[in-house]
Amino acid sequence: MIIGRSNHLVVEGFAGHQKREEAVSKHTMPARRLVPLVALVAAAVLTASSVAAGSVEAKSRSHRCSDRRDKTLRLNLKVAGEKAFGYFALPRRKPKGLAVFAHSHGLSAISWRSNLRQVAKRDGVVAVAMNYRHQPTNLDRSSPQYGRSTGFRVIEGAKDSIAAARYMMRRCTALKRRKAVAYGVSMGAVTSGLAISARAKRPGGTRPLFDYWFDIEGVTNVVQLYLGLRARHSPGTGEIEQDFGGTYEERTAFYERHSIVNRARRIKASGIKGVVIVQATDDLTYGQGQSRLMFERLREVGVRAQLFSVKPSGAPVGHGTEIIRTHPVIRTGFNRLAALFNRGVRPRSFQEFTVDGSSGAITPGPASVPW
Repeated sequence: MIIGRSNHLVVEGFAGHQKREEAVSKHTMPARRLVPLVALVAAAVLTASSVAAGSVEAKSRSHRCSDRRDKTLRLNLKVAGEKAFGYFALPRRKPKGLAVFAHSHGLSAISWRSNLRQVAKRDGVVAVAMNYRHQPTNLDRSSPQYGRSTGFRVIEGAKDSIAAARYMMRRCTALKRRKAVAYGVSMGAVTSGLAISARAKRPGGTRPLFDYWFDIEGVTNVVQLYLGLRARHSPGTGEIEQDFGGTYEERTAFYERHSIVNRARRIKASGIKGVVIVQATDDLTYGQGQSRLMFERLREVGVRAQLFSVKPSGAPVGHGTEIIRTHPVIRTGFNRLAALFNRGVRPRSFQEFTVDGSSGAITPGPASVPW
């Protein structure tokens, strides 16, 4: 993630190739009180929007959980009494699980629609991404900036992600017994990390809402990010201050509490089964060492984790953008997600891997690791 550099995060491939969006059928959910992210987090009340022409219809008294048309559907919810929206895609057959994605800075749920379709089709899962509430987003379809956003609304994004996961488990009840992943890229690692450490439960039970966390080139130390941006006089400084309610000096404890590296014990207490971390060794976007430190903190508290370090091979790797699936870091993250859902490869120990930035070859091979 680069905040304040508009030439870095560019939405490609969406302006002239829009897929038809469809609305979710109306389905009002009972209010559920979620475990708070912080003392001020309110309960999430989930309701879906009214049905549009050609939308997915309820089958008997339940919703369809698969769709052979490979469409992206719009998801309208109410979270803490406010309107929120996102998108989701359904697999062609009975879902293997649920993947909830958290977007990076400058992008939005709109930017994730192509990825959602691909993941749903390839991995056989329900894939969903929310547009963080209070995040200014360009909704003008005729604009080349359609889908671009500003803001650092990670706290709202975390609550929205929890609401989306719980809604999907109510919509497709089989998901309550399937794997669920919170997957965050760059700024989205803060969002997904907060969602994990909220220790939310699945609807109607005591099982943890999420089983796995994917931290892809993630911001896990907000304090380091903030101080670095401020030293460069980046406008991103103000965006963080707006979401966090003041400067670091004014709200030091709040900043520290929302740095994911300081929430390792809460992550463990959530009941998470494992964490996958992917980083580029030459990523200088917001300071080196955040992925490594997150890995070490998880080791300290006993959360099983894998660290995949992508190294340059003939060309720099750097910081990726999630809409460019061929980027070595982004590609590695999606490949590890596929390995989890399609081959059952999951973290069962503390293991580090090296990824060739050109070929994608992993050393040692994950299949050879003695789980």
